[in-house]
Amino acid sequence: MSEVVTEAVAQLNAKMDGAGFDGTAKFAIEGEGSIIIDADGARAADDDADVTLSATTEVFKAILDGEMNPTTAFMTGKLTVDGDMGQAMKLSGVLGIMETAPLFEDIADGPNGGVAHWLTTSDGLRIRVGLWNMAGAKGTVLVFPGRTEFIEKYGATAKALQERGYASLAIDWRGQGIAERMIPNRAIGHVDTFTDYQHDVAAVMAYAKEMDLPRPYFLIAHSMGGCIGLRALNEGLDVDAAMFSAPMWGVQMSAALRPLAWGMSSVSITLGLDKALVPGQFEEGYVLRTEFEENTLTNVPEVWRTLQEQLKAHPDLGLGGPSLRWLNLSLREMYHLSTLPSPNLPCLTYLGTDEAIVDPFRIRSRMGNWPNGVLRVIENGKHEMLMDEPEMRDMLFDETTAFFDAQLREAA
Repeated sequence: MSEVVTEAVAQLNAKMDGAGFDGTAKFAIEGEGSIIIDADGARAADDDADVTLSATTEVFKAILDGEMNPTTAFMTGKLTVDGDMGQAMKLSGVLGIMETAPLFEDIADGPNGGVAHWLTTSDGLRIRVGLWNMAGAKGTVLVFPGRTEFIEKYGATAKALQERGYASLAIDWRGQGIAERMIPNRAIGHVDTFTDYQHDVAAVMAYAKEMDLPRPYFLIAHSMGGCIGLRALNEGLDVDAAMFSAPMWGVQMSAALRPLAWGMSSVSITLGLDKALVPGQFEEGYVLRTEFEENTLTNVPEVWRTLQEQLKAHPDLGLGGPSLRWLNLSLREMYHLSTLPSPNLPCLTYLGTDEAIVDPFRIRSRMGNWPNGVLRVIENGKHEMLMDEPEMRDMLFDETTAFFDAQLREAA
């Protein structure tokens, strides 16, 4: 047995620390031999495996020593992968390069090879990211979901983007999905300060760079993700262009209710009652307690059933109404953002004619003063146009990726 292989087996077993690997993988080291990794750990062998990773001794050693990211090695041709790309990505967690998180592929309907990782933000919270990478990608799209949403809901989005040549990276914001929640009642959406979401953004960007994801980066931000994304852009988010879908730059609320919402939520903070559920909201999520005919999200019954089935299959992904603190902080954030100029960045925004959640006036006002900004109003569009009729959905993805492609041509 090669001395290089012997040392590598020992190093791999030390990294795995008895954890094993759910599957089989083979490392083929040029001129030295092969190593099999499976549920029993690492051993010198040349058996068949789900995936084979081939590299020189120097590259393999750099990966094990943490001096080279496996994705970087793969994208630059220094590491070749033959077989199940998803298993290859999962190896990064087993080897201690990145902590693997659950990705519920039974409900995600994403491309093959997806992987999820845990990240720790600068203020100490654990969040989750989901990555669908691809060789030869034109760039990577950062997906910022809305309130109550989770990574798996955007599996179909990742598939649509991959079909058009883009890798994608989605996030479970703090307080939702299976990211860490800040209060004992996990059914209530809560955040300590709205700008804390920028810690999540920073962690995502650090991950993208650590994984050496294909550049340039682009942004797709929906609803609350649009609110978070707008602040991130104003703070210099490293993307070449952005697409917003029904962004939460304001919310629809009656004239009588608005001062009550401001006053009640402000008083709740003063009295220390701000972790309570907003009156009139429910701990059960909107999707599970609402009939299709009454929903404000999509026109498609099959999509509505899919959204319900996702939450029934994995209840921990669910989230109910917001806390009084979240309500107050979101109102303050939206008002603050309305006072800021629009970033000098190419932007495409979609607004449905049947939008019933976010404030169309705020969106029209913002886009009317956005340099290089385009507003597309979609006939019969509800809140989630990326999850609507196939024709509507395909049109949005075609237009969005064509918009991103145009930035690539300009950069070239």
